Amino acid sequence: MFKVLLVDDEPFIIQGLSMLIDWKKEGFEIVATASNGEEALDYIKSETPDIVFADIKMPNMTGIDLLKKVYEDKISNAKFVILTGFDDFDYARSALKYKALDYLLKPIGKEELLNVLQKARNELNVGMKAKENEVVRQREEYSRRIISVLRGKADSETVAFVKKYLGDIKGVRYISFELDETSEKNATLSDEEKRLSLKALYTRLVSLVGADFRVIYDVSLRGKNYDVGVIFSEDLLKDKETENEYIESIKDKLTDSFDFDINVIVGSKVSSIEKLSDSCMGVLVANFVTGFQNNKGNGKWEVKEKGVDKAFIDELLHFVYTNDSEAIKENTKKLVSLFKASDSRLVGMVINYMMFELSHMVVKTDESIDQSETLEYLSKNAFEGVEMGSKDENLSLLLLDFADYIYQLRTNQSGGVIKQVEEDIRVNYKDNITLKELGKKYFINSAYLGQLFKNKYGISFKDYLHKIRIEKAEELLINTDLKTYEVAEAVGYKDVDYFINRFIEDKGCTPTKFRKQIKG
Repeated sequence: MFKVLLVDDEPFIIQGLSMLIDWKKEGFEIVATASNGEEALDYIKSETPDIVFADIKMPNMTGIDLLKKVYEDKISNAKFVILTGFDDFDYARSALKYKALDYLLKPIGKEELLNVLQKARNELNVGMKAKENEVVRQREEYSRRIISVLRGKADSETVAFVKKYLGDIKGVRYISFELDETSEKNATLSDEEKRLSLKALYTRLVSLVGADFRVIYDVSLRGKNYDVGVIFSEDLLKDKETENEYIESIKDKLTDSFDFDINVIVGSKVSSIEKLSDSCMGVLVANFVTGFQNNKGNGKWEVKEKGVDKAFIDELLHFVYTNDSEAIKENTKKLVSLFKASDSRLVGMVINYMMFELSHMVVKTDESIDQSETLEYLSKNAFEGVEMGSKDENLSLLLLDFADYIYQLRTNQSGGVIKQVEEDIRVNYKDNITLKELGKKYFINSAYLGQLFKNKYGISFKDYLHKIRIEKAEELLINTDLKTYEVAEAVGYKDVDYFINRFIEDKGCTPTKFRKQIKG
């Protein structure tokens, strides 16, 4: 039902219009009336009428003045129909330049009014469809970008885009709600039934969380799994409610709502959206580790069949250090077979020991590298590793890539590649360049390439890319008449607000002010 506002200083005109047709039958509802333009303007600012019928002559503010104010100040997208007497006909036609839908000559006939409403209905329906399409497009864009944030592959521009929807939230956790693949009940479900169950889970979580953009459908961080992610933050808690109470309440409601089994895995708390991938990594490690678990385990610390000998792990790590790919593959298969016969907590201890030893291995190879940076590298590679096939393939890919990283650090095989990469950035700065893509292009490990880049230029690859983009933006602002949003797009920024903020951060002023200062 489209909402109608009637504006006229003569009550009998409003009464006559109200009774002239069956408004609801035509798909319209008169939601308010006003006796002058100022009164109507206050209503339009606070409410959202779809169509406004306004008399041309009224005290305080005319219908034309009302239309002009709404149009020029972009207060509303309401359609305007101007009501006019015969003597004002030429004056009324000026309303068209302010995008008035039409004007009606008093006294208004029933057919004239119905024709105008049909015209309004057509335009409003088109506008609604366009708005719906834009909402869908924005949702798809958001979904794509939030997945990048969760995977730890987002640049600052993407994080800024996500913050438009989530706000600058603090005390953040990633929570994964997954269909339990080990459940006997779920085992009887077909793929189609699992997809339908997942959609039902998503819809229910949206209603429980109460914030659409906090719930992400089908995240699939580890390949073909059926999961819905929730981005939790402290502002979702009610008075005196703890995080555990909040999560347990959602779990209980989901259990009551569905007859399929759900796993809930809670990631660690991080300070902000920028760190969300760290929380997500905790969920992935939990999946990665418990995936080896024999579900019939007795929960004790002893090994069920054979133990995982520390000497065997150290030998595998040695093969990583010497970049012996065949030995890595062979021994990883053996390790996974031992994991399958071990308690999941023992597996967790082994994984943690390996992660620490691998990061320490880098520091021993190159003391200039921060151990925390290495752990971040391991985390990002683990994201990709656990997305793929079998458990031994997952672990092999992680270890093989890390072995290549260590080898290139140890042998310092940079050659002239860093100069080629720098030239590549200067040519292709407007594209979505990543270290991983450049590593593949120049046959160099991406982590090692990032380290070389930082050693040579004193800043990270991402910061260097921003530096080049801002330099190119300066040139365009000085030498062209391109608008700010056109400059942003030309140098590789899809989000003009982020571009402006980045420009201010680097140059101390907005792009517009920079141009004025240069051109005078």
